[in-house]
Amino acid sequence: WLTITSYIVALGFLFFAGTFREARFIFPAWVFLVSVYILIVNRRIVQ
Repeated sequence: WLTITSYIVALGFLFFAGTFREARFIFPAWVFLVSVYILIVNRRIVQ
């Protein structure tokens, strides 16, 4: 599910980055959220 959501966010960012002023914050925020999610899931697997 994470891959499909990432593609949707990337396509939205690609099409709306020029018209939506706050779009420059969407990509870094998305990368941060995905990174935190991956770290949490990996930590649960190890424990």
